[in-house]
Amino acid sequence: MTTESGKPAGTQHSGHLRIPHPGRGSALPARWRILSWILLTTAVALVAVVVTARVLLLNHVDRDANADIAQEIDEFRAFAAEGVDPTTTFPFTSVERMLEVYLNRQHTSEGEVIVGVVDGSLLFDRRIAVDRPDLPANLTEDGVLFERILNAPTGSGVHEVDGGQMRWARADVTSGDDRGALIVAVFTTE
Repeated sequence: MTTESGKPAGTQHSGHLRIPHPGRGSALPARWRILSWILLTTAVALVAVVVTARVLLLNHVDRDANADIAQEIDEFRAFAAEGVDPTTTFPFTSVERMLEVYLNRQHTSEGEVIVGVVDGSLLFDRRIAVDRPDLPANLTEDGVLFERILNAPTGSGVHEVDGGQMRWARADVTSGDDRGALIVAVFTTE
């Protein structure tokens, strides 16, 4: 193969070695192709980091919610075991009175609800009756939700609600023929 000047291909021409290009490769220069691959692998790595971080953070929220619920249930069990009305210094006369006193002494965190149930009636801290944006609307009127919790075969669980999940635990209370339950729920959003 010879060039226009009659010299064989691949020979030097004014100090430069010319290599014949039988078929042109990519129209994109090599440095742009290298840059594109670097950007692509960086984007894939960044997406993997973001997805991993999201999963870890969501698991952390679930663990915190479960720990908050367990703490509240343990506090209630200790309160019930003591069994003394702090206003009268005598034993509680009813499950309803015990739940009322306990509920009025509690300060709930954001997204947390503590509800007492006696004979199908909800007893709740009056602060959850006001419009709280961290709780589902009409929570105190949702008898179906609390009925499902009361009839659940286990003492804790997770329910899907509008905008996320509700993690809950129930502590049943019995005093003679008087029965009730304390429900602690934490609402998490995704």
